[in-house]
Amino acid sequence: MKIATLNKGKETKYLNQYPLVEEEDIFQHDHLKEGDLFNIVTENNQYIATAYVGRQHKGLGWVITYSQEEDINITFFENLFKKALEEKLKEQKEEKTDDIEQTKQDVQNTLD
Repeated sequence: MKIATLNKGKETKYLNQYPLVEEEDIFQHDHLKEGDLFNIVTENNQYIATAYVGRQHKGLGWVITYSQEEDINITFFENLFKKALEEKLKEQKEEKTDDIEQTKQDVQNTLD
């Protein structure tokens, strides 16, 4: 796996699970190309996260996991997308419930 070493002092940002890998935070890297997977490490080679290259504006890429033991494969992405879909459906259900409650409140206020 390719490696990107953080500039000193940038570790906390990523240890706090900041998802966007900013180009200015990287001290050096292994000739990263669009779509490459890479490990983000400290100057002492301490693992921080695994990310992929997806350049935009100031961003070099995005963190996909903070677990060094995570296998990045089809199952990983299937589980990631399944979890995202479940979260989205949960949010939509909560929004509908909130809308119904607001409508009931509006009707009650109109009748009072």
